[in-house]
Amino acid sequence: MSTDEAMIESAAREISAALGETQPGAIRQIEQVIRLQGVEWAQALQAEVAQIEAQGGMLRPDGQRRTPGGAFLYLAYQHAGGNGNQT
Repeated sequence: MSTDEAMIESAAREISAALGETQPGAIRQIEQVIRLQGVEWAQALQAEVAQIEAQGGMLRPDGQRRTPGGAFLYLAYQHAGGNGNQT
């Protein structure tokens, strides 16, 4: 395993833990976000999610509250130029 890969995996574990994310699929998606956008970008996004959570969290279109991991992935998609149709 390369140093970069180890750093990505370590950052993914740390961010996933901070978000309380335990689902393997979501953790892999977080790891992919880090690969595409970088560790610092993902850490800044995790801090943004922490602020959102402190203000009551983020709702989905159906009115249910997103998990912190779900909010992270939703915002990653939005910030990367998504169209907002992800639920």
